[in-house]
Amino acid sequence: MMGRLKIGLAALATAADIFFDTLLVLPFYWLGLAPPPSGRQLISSLVGQCAAAGQRWAILAARMIDRVAIALGDDPNHCERAFRKYEFLDD
Repeated sequence: MMGRLKIGLAALATAADIFFDTLLVLPFYWLGLAPPPSGRQLISSLVGQCAAAGQRWAILAARMIDRVAIALGDDPNHCERAFRKYEFLDD
C-alpha cells in the first residue's frame, strides 16, 4: 500500500512541476522572450537548459535547486541531469 502511495505522490509532484513550469514560461513566451511551453518540461529541466546556454539567472537558480536536491538526498547537478534526461522531448 505504501509503495502505491509513494508512486501516486511522485506522479502528482511531477504533474505539478510541469504545470508550474508552463505557468512560469507562458508570460515570457507571450512577450517573445522564450520558446513556447511544451507541457512536458520540468522546472529543473528548464533551469538546466538555460544554465547550459549560459544564462546567469539559471546558473544561480541551478545552484540553489541543487542545494535543496542534495539536502533531500539527490545527487549533485540535479538541473543539468534533468535537462540531459529529458532534452529528447523537445526534438
